[in-house]
Amino acid sequence: MKRWIKKHSKIFLIALALLLIGNSIRGIVISLPGREWEIVIHSTIIALWLSILFFGSGAADKLSNWWEKD
Repeated sequence: MKRWIKKHSKIFLIALALLLIGNSIRGIVISLPGREWEIVIHSTIIALWLSILFFGSGAADKLSNWWEKD
């Protein structure tokens, strides 16, 4: 999986960005009155996509290496 992400990193990031944009638009729609339960689902989906972006981009490894440098 990691090799595939490195090989297709631009496609992966574009797809992830489109999913985040779509999810943001969905968040605006569900913030209308009477849809409180969907806000919880929306927040969970955002957290999932951001964590995939964080770990998929290698930022977690860089942060871990920086933290262990001391």
